[in-house]
Amino acid sequence: MTTPTTTRPSFTPTDRDRQIVSAVSTHRALTSDQVALLFWGDIKANSRCRTRLRNLAEHGYLERLEQPVALSEGRRPLVYFLARRGLALAAAQRGVSEAAIEWKKEHNDVRWPFLDHLIATNDVRVRLELAAPRAGFTLLEWLDDKTLASLSIRDQFTVARPSGAAQQLAVGPDGYVSLLDPDGRTRHRAFIEADRGTVPLGRWQDKVRRYLLYFRSPAFAARYRASKPFRVLAVTTSDTRLGNMKRAAEEVGGQTWFWFSTYAALSDPADVLHRPTWFMAGRQEPVGFPYPLAP
Repeated sequence: MTTPTTTRPSFTPTDRDRQIVSAVSTHRALTSDQVALLFWGDIKANSRCRTRLRNLAEHGYLERLEQPVALSEGRRPLVYFLARRGLALAAAQRGVSEAAIEWKKEHNDVRWPFLDHLIATNDVRVRLELAAPRAGFTLLEWLDDKTLASLSIRDQFTVARPSGAAQQLAVGPDGYVSLLDPDGRTRHRAFIEADRGTVPLGRWQDKVRRYLLYFRSPAFAARYRASKPFRVLAVTTSDTRLGNMKRAAEEVGGQTWFWFSTYAALSDPADVLHRPTWFMAGRQEPVGFPYPLAP
């Protein structure tokens, strides 16, 4: 007697499926909720989103991972990475070679603290990507932490220590974004800091000092062809943490260039830019784009 074999039903990715795989390749990892927001406009993954992601994972286009949870937490959304079959699809969708995507399967084996940070950064990135066109802005460029840390773009700058010796420093942002104003002329640029509430405030102050030194260095002017500093957008976990980070920045001279918000405040992309959801160091009332920076 011949044992019947089971075959997986044929699967042809839809246009939206191809866009999802392409988005996962550019963001390096996306949760189901982030995919839902990008492609369905829903803050939480709906049944259609979950079905499409499940199909893409089961047919080898994406790889999925469960996030670790504490006993007091409910289930967290699955995280999706690019998989082998998705590489060719993403390259075709983006109009680049597979080598240009620089993907290897081992890239999906990310230790949890780094993955948690990437997810947090992508929470900010996704909302900026959606908010920009809604508010009349054009998102010109996004650079992630991996790109900013690469040898081709990572800037080290030299400062003089109190002893007179030279010291090499770098800042290491979580992201960089460039937005074109609705006026079609003004360019708004910012470094992104995705805070998870785990970094001691002393270390945050050290980073603020490094930003201030970097903004005054020839390396910054040469890299970004900028005549003055631009924003540092710091997004954190709670209003209390926001207030502490803002005060800590102010104590070391970080003023109007440092803007603060929370992930909850940015949950709706409509609120990210024009509406006053940001707190600027040195001021009490919330502000929104395109609030002018000090020269």
